[in-house]
This record gives sequence, C-alpha cells and structure tokens, in this order.
Amino acid sequence: MTEEVKLKFYDDSYYDDLKAYVLTDEDAHFSARPLDVLESCLHDPRRRMVLIIQRSVAGVFILQSGSVVKEYSDNPDALVMFSYSVDSRKQGRGIASGSFRKLDAFVKAHYGNVDEVVLGVNVRNKAAQHVYEKAGFKDTGRSFEGPVGRQIIMSRPIG
Repeated sequence: MTEEVKLKFYDDSYYDDLKAYVLTDEDAHFSARPLDVLESCLHDPRRRMVLIIQRSVAGVFILQSGSVVKEYSDNPDALVMFSYSVDSRKQGRGIASGSFRKLDAFVKAHYGNVDEVVLGVNVRNKAAQHVYEKAGFKDTGRSFEGPVGRQIIMSRPIG
C-alpha cells in the first residue's frame, strides 16, 4: 500500500526538498519549477504554495484568491489552482489522486467560504487533463490564451 499523502502550506524546512525536485523538460513546459512557484508566492499574500508530502515533497501547487478568480469563474467563493506538478521521479505512485482526495478537507480548513477550485490546463497537456478529470474537475467550456497556448478552464466543487 502506498504511504498516505498529506497537504500542507510551504515552510522553510522544505526548501532543500524544493531544490532537489525534478521535472522533466516536458513537465516543465506546462508547469513552473517549484523554486519559481515559491518565488511567485513570496510577494503576493493571496498566492499560497501547497506541498504534497509523501515522506518528502512529492508535488506542489498554488492556491490563489483575489481578483484573479474573476478570470476563471463567476463564483466569488472560488480559488484558482496554479502550477500543479508531481516530482517526475515520483509520478505513477498515486500521489496526484491522493492529493486530490485531501483537497476538500484542506480547502475547508484554510478557506472556510470557498466552495469551488478552478484551474487552467493547456489543451495539449492531455495527461494533466486526464488526471484532473479523474479528480472530479469538469471542463467549463471556457478557455483563454496562456503563455504556452490555449488553456481549458476546469472546475471542481468543494464539498
């Protein structure tokens, strides 16, 4: 049985894990490297880096509130998920599905009024779309042009 996955906000005790984190070139094409993710969060209190822990950091993502939500959803009680990735050496071990099983409780614990998480995924990133669909995200029918191409907006209710 795979060790349980935990979600927690970043703290400096995990910095070395982020330095050692590996993304293949293909994965890095669609998602930011963790140290870049961390840097983007340091200057904006609405952007919080979440770590996916399985003994050490196995994955990362950002949850963001504020005005950016309007670009993804008409729901003012939504959060936007950015830069989701799993360390390339740890993929295929149930880490992504484990992280999404923990998402509702994590969001409820830290963002009491939030009832939806939305994200943009590149139309060419079929593997990520599949992972998000398995995790309960649905294509909203909306899209936008992102830095590396068209992004499909997907949504998942927090229940």
